[in-house]
Amino acid sequence: MAGGPRSRVPIVLGHEGAGVVEAVGAGVRTLAPGDHVVLTFDSCGLCDRCRAGSPSYCREFTVRNFSGGRPDGSSALSQGEQRIYGHYFGQSSFATYAIARENECDQGATGCAARSPWPVRLWGPKRAQAP
Repeated sequence: MAGGPRSRVPIVLGHEGAGVVEAVGAGVRTLAPGDHVVLTFDSCGLCDRCRAGSPSYCREFTVRNFSGGRPDGSSALSQGEQRIYGHYFGQSSFATYAIARENECDQGATGCAARSPWPVRLWGPKRAQAP
């Protein structure tokens, strides 16, 4: 990861986010459209550190959260033919829409939301209304 995310432009950043699930992939078991979620970092879920309950110490943490792409080097983001770097903290939540893995979506209150008296749904952005 020579140079880190600052050397990869254009890039969409965003390290924590919240919102409403719009759609899910075929393998997703715990989320459905309409669920309110808080987004967090990505982890592999398979290494010894993840299995021991310490996903923030995942052996793949850097490539999954700071490389500007997916672990395989691809990116879900583009503008025309131009690659847009993203997947920052696994999901680049500063975008209008975020693409996140199931393990990055939390329906319970964790992190900052755990210290808040408000329900998770209030942490999400307002849905844009059609003109």
